[in-house]
Amino acid sequence: MSEAPRPASLLSELFRKLRIGEALNDFECRSLIDGALTSEQQCSALTGLALRAQPSEPELHALRQIGEQHLDVVSMLGRETLERLKGTPDIPSATGPWLSAMEAVLQTRPLGNANIQSVINDIVKDGERDHFAAALLMAIAIKGLQSSDVESLTQAMALSGDQYDYRDEPALAGARLIRRYPTGALSEKTALILPALICASRRDANVCSPFLVAKSLGHTGGTWDKLSSIPGFQFPEPGERSVATLAKCGVAMVVTHGNVNPADRKLYQLRSAIGAVESPPLIISSIASKQLCFPVHRFLLDVRIGVDSFLTNEAEGIHVGRTIDGMLRRVGIASSFTLTAGVQPTGTAIGNAMEVAEAIAVMGGEDSFWDRRGILEQRLLVIDFFAKLMAAEFPQRSASEWARFASNQFESGAVLAGFECLLVAHGVTSSIASQLRHDALRTLSVHRHSEMIGSNCSGVIRRLDQIRLGGIIYHNLGAGGNQFAGMFDPRVGLKLAIRLGDIVSDSDPLCWVFTAEPISVDIRSAIESCFHIN
Repeated sequence: MSEAPRPASLLSELFRKLRIGEALNDFECRSLIDGALTSEQQCSALTGLALRAQPSEPELHALRQIGEQHLDVVSMLGRETLERLKGTPDIPSATGPWLSAMEAVLQTRPLGNANIQSVINDIVKDGERDHFAAALLMAIAIKGLQSSDVESLTQAMALSGDQYDYRDEPALAGARLIRRYPTGALSEKTALILPALICASRRDANVCSPFLVAKSLGHTGGTWDKLSSIPGFQFPEPGERSVATLAKCGVAMVVTHGNVNPADRKLYQLRSAIGAVESPPLIISSIASKQLCFPVHRFLLDVRIGVDSFLTNEAEGIHVGRTIDGMLRRVGIASSFTLTAGVQPTGTAIGNAMEVAEAIAVMGGEDSFWDRRGILEQRLLVIDFFAKLMAAEFPQRSASEWARFASNQFESGAVLAGFECLLVAHGVTSSIASQLRHDALRTLSVHRHSEMIGSNCSGVIRRLDQIRLGGIIYHNLGAGGNQFAGMFDPRVGLKLAIRLGDIVSDSDPLCWVFTAEPISVDIRSAIESCFHIN
């Protein structure tokens, strides 16, 4: 695992400030040049610093220190940035399409189809331009992107590799293909639970789901990583193997590997590592391009909004939802979106293996370890998504009728049985699938060392800083990672002891942290600071 950032200056917080133009303190400026950042992260930070109207002296010092290491990126950032690097010798010029793309973004004018295609070709071809891509992504996150360019970027990403359309596959016997996809949230486990419910519903409706999943993003976990924590779990290759899996259990957990959307695979991981996640144009192009690669009959976008979500308010959420909705409808995919408030994690667990364990409890497994309120909230959320999808695709029953049907599937144990069927269809042995039902934490080898974080005062839980808490678990403690951010340990996790509005006394537990070894005093203090008590 790559060296983690210091707890007092989490990468997520540092890059958030760079993205929104908030001033960095001296310690944060030193953190940018202390050698802990990757080349891509340095170029993202360089762009953020360069776009400041009036940088402080420490920020200028950081800009110059990083700029001297990446003169080719400096040449993309304009005359003012060049002037700030006083005394810098000859600066190499950036290659054509990258320079043109950066200039267009900085001047808030269209990039154009040809320029976007050239940049995407470079991104897919090799890794030599990854630092250019990091700089451009941060510029887009700060300055935005023209609507015509968002559509062009989406198309270029979708066409950067192969596409697979299973809607008319004879082996699926006319099944209607449905999918729900989220914009992302902390402790979000719908993508583990809803597929099991779809498996359980096949006796009542001819339905299948190539259920797209992705890796960890920013302060959130990814369903790809969560499923990868299950011993033996294998993602079927696109094409014949995915169709065979769909025919077998009704769901194929699909990932964009191989030659499917290689542009998004790289940009998605880069955005997570360099702090360029919370950008509507980049969110839109990433989500929509994946749907174009694996089209379905019926699509539901779950747009998470709130101060700790990637989309902070309703206006942003509606914009993203409507834009993706329009793109998909224009190519014949029946699409809709719903807004979901992200005021707190829907569940109790944070961390890949622990979230699988809690999802199993939601489906009907052993639940005594978990907060029953979180179990119920997640179940109701899944039922709502299922009812929306099914009522739209099979209107012979109303949404309320489909919701009652789904509730019965949970109560009868059919959803948990559907999950076991899904696991076996994806390479997990029957023995492991059965063990997960009865003792998921042990089967998933969640770290046994746990430490309780207690309240340091009495009062009411008013807010949980999800971005900071997720950053600690996924970055500082190593629960998340990717090509640009180091390896990850799926066994690291945290269990919340509270929900918003709970009353706590001094020393009452706020959460438990599960790691391979004791956590540092700084990490403990950082976790405590995530809980706001009035």
